[in-house]
Amino acid sequence: MIILEAVHDLSLGGVSKAAARWARGLRERGHTVCAVCAVDGPRRGDFERADVPLNVVEWTVDSLSRLLADLRPDAIHSHAPGYPWTGDVFAEAIWKTGRKIPVV
Repeated sequence: MIILEAVHDLSLGGVSKAAARWARGLRERGHTVCAVCAVDGPRRGDFERADVPLNVVEWTVDSLSRLLADLRPDAIHSHAPGYPWTGDVFAEAIWKTGRKIPVV
């Protein structure tokens, strides 16, 4: 299964820490895992140590839909903070690909 770990930024906060841990754990379980973020940061090393490819892209519908079309993930594991944020563009980005991709 190809799983895309999605997190807006790679700061030292708990959201990006969780994304890195999930990426590592899913990879250890035999899944193909890649990650996407809009803002690079200090957590990049966590993804690199786990050998998880990281894509830093503009957080827009067009950029994300192109990435989804290229990567063709089976599922998206989205990490978001507990408040409204700009990451809520995945529904439209998925729709543009013409595929149904579950988001958890």
